This record gives sequence, structure tokens and C-alpha cells, in this order.
Amino acid sequence: MSLTRFCSAPVTRRSLRELYIGFTGLLALIFIRSFIVHISVSSNPREFKTAIRQSSTTNNYQHAKIRKVDPVPSHIMQIHNPSSGGSWMREKGTLETQYESMLTLDEVWKGKEKSTVVSLNFSISKKPDGSQRASSEESQDSLKRGNKENKERKTDKYNNDGDETKESSQITATQSSKTSYADGNKKAVTQSDQPPNFREKEVRVSKYAPKYIEDQSRSSLDTKEDLDSVELLRISRIPKARKRRERLKLNWKMIRVLQTDHRSEQFSHRLKDFFVSCKCSARFFMTWFSPASTFGPRERISLESIFKFHPLACVVIVSRSLDTKQGDRILKPFVDAGYQVMAAAPNLPFLFRNTSAEIWFRNLRQGKVDPGAVSLSQNLSNLLRLAVLYKFGGIYVDTDVIALRDFSSLSNSIGAQSTEASGQWNRLNNAVLIFDRSHPILLQIIRNFTNEFDGSKWGHNGPYLVSRVVRKLISDTDSSSFSFTILPPSALYPATWHHIGRWFLAPKHEMEREWKSAKLQELQLETYAVHLWNRQTKMLVIERDSILAELFHRCCIFCNNQTESALLTSTGS
Repeated sequence: MSLTRFCSAPVTRRSLRELYIGFTGLLALIFIRSFIVHISVSSNPREFKTAIRQSSTTNNYQHAKIRKVDPVPSHIMQIHNPSSGGSWMREKGTLETQYESMLTLDEVWKGKEKSTVVSLNFSISKKPDGSQRASSEESQDSLKRGNKENKERKTDKYNNDGDETKESSQITATQSSKTSYADGNKKAVTQSDQPPNFREKEVRVSKYAPKYIEDQSRSSLDTKEDLDSVELLRISRIPKARKRRERLKLNWKMIRVLQTDHRSEQFSHRLKDFFVSCKCSARFFMTWFSPASTFGPRERISLESIFKFHPLACVVIVSRSLDTKQGDRILKPFVDAGYQVMAAAPNLPFLFRNTSAEIWFRNLRQGKVDPGAVSLSQNLSNLLRLAVLYKFGGIYVDTDVIALRDFSSLSNSIGAQSTEASGQWNRLNNAVLIFDRSHPILLQIIRNFTNEFDGSKWGHNGPYLVSRVVRKLISDTDSSSFSFTILPPSALYPATWHHIGRWFLAPKHEMEREWKSAKLQELQLETYAVHLWNRQTKMLVIERDSILAELFHRCCIFCNNQTESALLTSTGS
């Protein structure tokens, strides 16, 4: 059949079907070939790139031999000879010498780490003799031994996937070809020729480390606590639950908050001795999972307000970061003034023992519980305050709560955050909890925490948790059997989180000044404490003559111009 006849022939369904099948088969072959190449590259990309580089290098050598051109760039590789303490350079000469130089360069880079430094020089030196070539072989052997030691060196940094640990960057001063050029004549100065004080030391930098200038006075514990906070934050930012569980399972031994050491094992004995020896009029507890350096003016004024109205009380800050030398320096003004305060690293297995939290904490470390997208330290703080009150009894307050009067008239109480139009509460809060030791409602809240834990919903394991449990107890049984009191919002939460911002501002006209005066009088009559809602207000600056500035002046202990200036010009942590 001729082409004209073929083109003029009518198109039938059979011909269209055959054309479609042929075109589909061609696309399938192309897709299968691309998929095989993709799998081979993704399974071992390093070997694939090495093979491509070697093949291209071999082709360059063959092309150079056939065309008799120079395969070596205009620069010359400089190799340091550690045995002789000097260095020599290969000069561009015959084709054989150039070919050896290219092979040497390929051998140096082949399979070596990025920490290996190869110096290239743009000057011309004398052609090496036989002894210099021998020393070159010795230097290459030393390079291989040094890089082998670098590969075997164990590291303690984390990679992006969380599957294994590795260093992010490493600069080592080895017996490799590190050189510097002192003058315009490109004179090579080896590292062995430099004074000892100026020799490079090993430096390890992690891109996950917190960005702050290292202070010489910081203890190693403080630095580790900073890294713990960064790691907890990184775990919460992993999008998938499975990867979060795997990450925590692999790295929980590196997070000091989840471990028990010699100091935390003494937690129970330290607290008992502290309460007995001090003869406390009241027991206050706080938790602090952040680094000690972030314990700022607002947290200190919260501590001052407690001692302002409870001078004989004992305050225990359950924290690893503050149970250090830096934490002792922060609390030293209170101790020197005669106030009874201490920081203690928690023993989580002891605090969770004989409760449902014991099994939950074990499953968390084994990767069976998803820590969630909310910071794990926040959820641990919600659970820890319940466990501490259940074991010891007392008053728990957040570090963003300002006490305004004595708490001695309160017992077994929870504060309502908001109420309905009818006056019935609709949400409770756990920023202030007042309970006796082994109170049954605490055990109920801990059980609900572990059974319905969801680390990806903010407040689910905190304020909403307390509201769920109390509402269920009231609906199922008689709440009087648990013997607890629900305080109105004016007692502990006189301002909600979306109204507290007005308290930071100074009055601008007469109407606002009248509102401020009425609010301060109301607080003096009805309010025990004020919650500052640091999560929403941490970036706000307290203005002079504002409501909060007046409250801080009333409850401060170390009142002076410097403290007041630091407080009014700072933001929350």
C-alpha cells in the first residue's frame, strides 16, 4: 500500500485502537525505565554519583591521551609532608606527570569526608624528584588514616530525619594538607610552622543548637538543658505522629527531663527535709521546664508576690534547669533575705508511681504514645503539677500568676475561668490548684489525662482536662463526696486572655482613669491572684501607670528603681 493510499484510507475503530495501544506501550516503557533509574539512584545516591564522576574522569583521561592535551587545570596540587615538616608542589610537565597529578587528586577526594582539606595553588614550583614522590605517598597514607579515624568517631548531634545521630559540620586540625599563604608571593606556610597558640582546634557546630553567646560562667548542665528544650521543640514540630514517636524513642535518653540521675533520685528526701526543717506555714509549688536563662522579671515578681503575702511559706520550683548553679544565683536574693525557696530536679518515675501516669510515661519513652504537636514540656507540666499535689499536697501556681492576698482561707479549690449568663461556670483552669495530699479528684484527673491524652490539641491536657473531669463528676455522682470548691472567675481569673491586654496600657483620658481606679478597688476586695496569660501577652510591654504596673508595685519585695525599670521594659518568657 502506497503512502497516498494509506493516508486516504478511512480511519476505523480498529486502527485507532491499535494506534492507542502502541502509544500507551511506548509511554509505559519510558515510565518503567525512568522509575528503575530513580530507584537505583535513590537507593544509593553516593555510589551513583561516584560512578558518574569516575566515568567522566576516565573519559577525560582517554580524550587527553588521544588528543594529547593537558587534562590537569592550570593550578597545581600542594601536598603537605608531615614527616619532613615541609611541603612540595608538582609542576606541570610531561603528559605522564600531569596524568599522575590528576589521579592523585581523584584519590584524595574519592570516598573522603568533607572535613578533608585539599589546597590548590596557582603558582609554579620545581618538579618533584623521587624522594619527594615517596614523601607524597606517605602523606596520602596519613590522609587515609586520618579520615578513617574521623569516620569512626562517634557523634551526638541529630539529623533532620531523626533516624540516627550525626554531626552537622566538623572542622578538624589533622595532619592533612591545611595551608595558608602569608604574603603576595603565595609562600606556603604549613600548619606545623605556625605558633602553637594559633593552631586550629577541633570545633563542632550544630545547626540545631540554640542561638546564644556562650557565657563562661554557664555550667554544663545549663547548656544541656538548653539543648533539651530545643530537642523537645523539634519533636513537637515533626508533622507525622509516627516520626514523632520514633524520634522520641531514639533520643529520650539524651533528654535530661525524661531521665533520672543522682540528683533527681533525691527529690523526695530533699522535699521532706525542706518542709520539716523550715516549718512551712503553706506549701507552694511551681514548675519550670524552660532554660534557667529565661526565668525573667515577670517570673521573679510572681515569686515575690507569694512571699509578700506568705512570708513563712515554702516554695518549691520543680525544675532541672533551675536546680543548677545558675538557678542558685537567680534564687540567691530570696535566700539571703530569709525566704524559704528551693529548686529541685523532679524524679518523674517516683511522682508517677501508683498512678495511671506510670504506665503512660513508660509507653511514652518506648514510642507507643504520640507526644503531639504541642510542646511535650507543656503537657508534662500539666501532669507534673497534679502528681506533685497528689504526693505532697499544697498550692500550685503558674509562674505567670501574681498573688494579691493570703491563700490560707482556701482549701481543695479550683478556679473557674469563665461563666455563662446564668452564672454557671463553663470552663475551669489549672493555673492555680489548691488540694490536700492524696485527694481523690487529683487521681481522677490524672487517670483522664492518660486515658484521653492528645498532644496535638492545645489545652486538651490542661484547662479542658480539668473542666471535663469536674463536669463528669458533677453529672455522674454527688460532687460533695469529693469535697472541693469551684471559685468564681473574680477570685483567680479576673481578666480573660483576650481582655488582659488592656491591663498593660496606661489610661489616656479621664474615663479610662476612672475605670482603672474601679478595677483596682474590685481586685482588692474579691481577687486572690491574677493570671497574666503569658502565652498571649509575652510580647507586650507593661506601661507605667497601668493596672499591672500598680499591682507589681503593691506585691514586690525587692522594690527599687532598677527592678521596676527592668520589669516595665521587659516582656514575658
